[in-house]
Amino acid sequence: MLSLCTEHFTMKYILVAVFAACVLVDVCSAACFRKNPEELKEGETRKGCLSEGELHELGTTWVTKNCMDCTCSTDGSMRCCTSYSCLNAKKEKEGN
Repeated sequence: MLSLCTEHFTMKYILVAVFAACVLVDVCSAACFRKNPEELKEGETRKGCLSEGELHELGTTWVTKNCMDCTCSTDGSMRCCTSYSCLNAKKEKEGN
């Protein structure tokens, strides 16, 4: 009987841990977005990703003035995530 009770407790513990991990992953990735590449017309070649009016070459990374770490993939898709180091630096600068 004790073994059955221990197994039940262990399963509940594992279920809670998995649920917590899923919530954590969702919250952590909430500060990111992805922009798919625009369709090319016949004969056009992809040059890069357009961000805040600036064209960034394929395969490059940059930090926007809004503190987003962005990457322009070789397929032309763009992924940006909040740059916490940039945000912290801005807060320190504003505090001084």
